[in-house]
Amino acid sequence: METIFSKQLSDTDVNQRLAIPSEKLDQIAPLSLGQEKHIAVIDDNEHSWNFRLSTRNEGNYLKPVISGNEWKQFVRERHLRKGDNITFYRVNEGAVLFWGLL
Repeated sequence: METIFSKQLSDTDVNQRLAIPSEKLDQIAPLSLGQEKHIAVIDDNEHSWNFRLSTRNEGNYLKPVISGNEWKQFVRERHLRKGDNITFYRVNEGAVLFWGLL
């Protein structure tokens, strides 16, 4: 299991969209400006999620985010709050999300 990134959730991460570190985007799904892709993610309860990964439409930086109804549902079901921590792992060439309240 390879760790892609870990982060402490912000208000924006919990209430709107999860900001992904730009330097980690290629490890999840290579995208250019204005592109989006749905990524299959399995959580630590072996529940499958279909998150929408996208980049901004213009500017000098990609600013990748995970957003949409699936992300919001994940946050609600896990009772995630600002300050909670999540970690993305790569397992068997698929992105797998484990989260923890650290």
